[in-house]
Amino acid sequence: MTVGRIVDRSLRLTPELFKSLMVFAIVVAVLDGIDVFAEMALSENKGLIVAVKVLSIGNRYLSAVLYILMILFSAKLWVGETPVLAECKDQIRFMRILKGVFLSFYISLVTFFGVLLFILPGAIFFLNRALAYPIFYLERRNFSEAIDRSKFLMKQVPWYKGSSPVARLSLLFGIQIFTTGVAAIAIVFTPYWMKEGGFGVAIQAISALFGGLILQFLSMFATVSLVGFYLDLKARYEGEDLLKSLEGN
Repeated sequence: MTVGRIVDRSLRLTPELFKSLMVFAIVVAVLDGIDVFAEMALSENKGLIVAVKVLSIGNRYLSAVLYILMILFSAKLWVGETPVLAECKDQIRFMRILKGVFLSFYISLVTFFGVLLFILPGAIFFLNRALAYPIFYLERRNFSEAIDRSKFLMKQVPWYKGSSPVARLSLLFGIQIFTTGVAAIAIVFTPYWMKEGGFGVAIQAISALFGGLILQFLSMFATVSLVGFYLDLKARYEGEDLLKSLEGN
């Protein structure tokens, strides 16, 4: 499946994913809005700010749960199945989430220093491990197995070839950045721009809520497309035709 087909199908699946996880998305968006509001409007009330920050810690945990559900639900939607929350319970337990966070942190940290020292090798290092997080949950692998599995799938073709997984994933990430990155930056800074423009607190709060929901939608699109890329790569290795298997879905 070409990257274009993956993006096209992801655009059609993202509204379904958003609908399935709307309650989680709304709660996270509301809590994010409260956090932003506390920074802008409650700078003099230290006690209330502390309370809001404690609440934001819980929101970070809920955000991690939401992202895991995005991955699991996306995989179901890609193959034409209906996601069921009850089937995901063992994947959103505290220790499982903590291990996933550590996996993500490890890849990000090592990639950061790799990019600082050697830009191209650092980027390739990241791309070869970019599928480790979805693999960790979709294949129920442990920390090291998820990384090894990602490297194995991504290295099926040398990175410098146009048809390689590294080249194709680079293109996918480029599309994601171009289509969602600019919008995400604008949404993040909008509350601060509105404050400087003298807009009322109520309008700022509504803007923050809707902006948060849009950010969740964009995040879901990125997740759906990454999961689709992984499923396609996995099908290629296993000698299957993902596109053919999706006909009629």
